[in-house]
Amino acid sequence: MARKKTTRKTVTVKKAAGKSPDGKPIQKKAAPIKSSRNELITLLDQLNGEEINWLITQAKTMVYNQKVDEVNKAAQNLVDSKKRSGPIKSKPKPSPAPEKVDIVQAGGPKNFNILLGNARLFLNLNELKSMVKIAEAADNPGDAAGRLFRWCRKERNDILIDGGIAGPSDSRLRLIFKILKDRYTVG
Repeated sequence: MARKKTTRKTVTVKKAAGKSPDGKPIQKKAAPIKSSRNELITLLDQLNGEEINWLITQAKTMVYNQKVDEVNKAAQNLVDSKKRSGPIKSKPKPSPAPEKVDIVQAGGPKNFNILLGNARLFLNLNELKSMVKIAEAADNPGDAAGRLFRWCRKERNDILIDGGIAGPSDSRLRLIFKILKDRYTVG
């Protein structure tokens, strides 16, 4: 009579070191490794090819899990040693390069873009005229920056959001004021 082939489907559960899946401590036998290997070899002679392949897969999984444990322990030791040594004093960060700020004509004579870093924000001619009037009415760059911020918050909040302008003291508003003052007039 032919031997029936069976297919085994298994789920391998990684056990906590020294504990069984139910959390109880495992009693380790003090059998020497050499005799355990001999026993394993004897048992292998009694298994078919499919069963041996399954054991090989399990052994590879165990070796992989051991390596993962070693890497995790090394990483945890590194984190612990950094915590013990205190905060790392970093070099002072270099000041960021000034962001590109410009106002350029886009397409037709009634279309403009404000360039704030990587953001390109569309303005029509009426909006640009409003901003030029604000710049002409301002007493100084700080006053103009505040006025431009309030106008943007009321009329074009997207300029503040997309341009990353947090408040009226943002230096890019002063640069916009300077560009408006130098290049444009209301006529």
